[in-house]
Amino acid sequence: MAAATGVIAGMQVVARPANAAVFDLTNGNATASFNNTQGIVQQPDISKARQTGITVFQVDNMPVQYQNGFWVRVGSSGGESLVGPNTSSLTEGPLTQIGNNQASITYTDPGSFTLALNTVLAGGAIGSGQASLTQTANITNVSSSPLDFHLFEYYDFFVEDVSGTSSIVSITGGNNALATWTENGTNIDVAVSSPVANRYEVEDYPILRNSLNDSSPTVLNNDGGPKGPGDLPFALEQDLNIPIGQTITIATQERVATAVPEPTEEVGLLLFASFATVKLFLRRAYPFRGAVSS
Repeated sequence: MAAATGVIAGMQVVARPANAAVFDLTNGNATASFNNTQGIVQQPDISKARQTGITVFQVDNMPVQYQNGFWVRVGSSGGESLVGPNTSSLTEGPLTQIGNNQASITYTDPGSFTLALNTVLAGGAIGSGQASLTQTANITNVSSSPLDFHLFEYYDFFVEDVSGTSSIVSITGGNNALATWTENGTNIDVAVSSPVANRYEVEDYPILRNSLNDSSPTVLNNDGGPKGPGDLPFALEQDLNIPIGQTITIATQERVATAVPEPTEEVGLLLFASFATVKLFLRRAYPFRGAVSS
């Protein structure tokens, strides 16, 4: 089935067939990729199994993220389900991509809920080291009774060109859940709009992800750190009661500020060399005339 293409308000819209939720976003100095396949992501000293979600986020060509994924659970028993086509209980709708920096896709648990996920990338100026990635989840209760719904947002960041893991993570503001991840001068803040997160947790890899993937209900422990250095993913939890036919919107934003290199000694040497060249030119053009010839 070929992709359908149209134009809305001057923006190109591409609707891809179901089970094709793989997209790349670009804007300014940033790129992001959503991948629905399994695989291995390499870090200088660690290999990690990849799962559905944002698996690439680069700012000024520097990768800063392993994975950003969503898990859901209905009720208080049983395990969580990863939002993606590898989850048997969810049906994936067509992908709609608007321009180069925005994409949306809807997942459905028939007779229970729909989750429409919209992703927007906002890059900064080239070389600024700054960008943001906003994801909005619209959860609609399509069942015949109030929905006891639990949403988990999982984040695993890193800086690729730094050998080893030296991240420090803290979650401040209590349930306002402003999470700050820092590694070697790069800062990433994750902020959640209303409704704020009910719970949160920072934990050594792979404890959190194993908990989200097992068959038991996950309840985050509100340990917000700071923790580190180490390989420290974190998660946020929203516990919602959604009335029949109603929609609740949750938006999260990753704000990245990478370390901008300071002027190096090489620049200083270059400036010194330029000054020496100018000085030599002046001496040749205007030789010293104070000597008396014999």
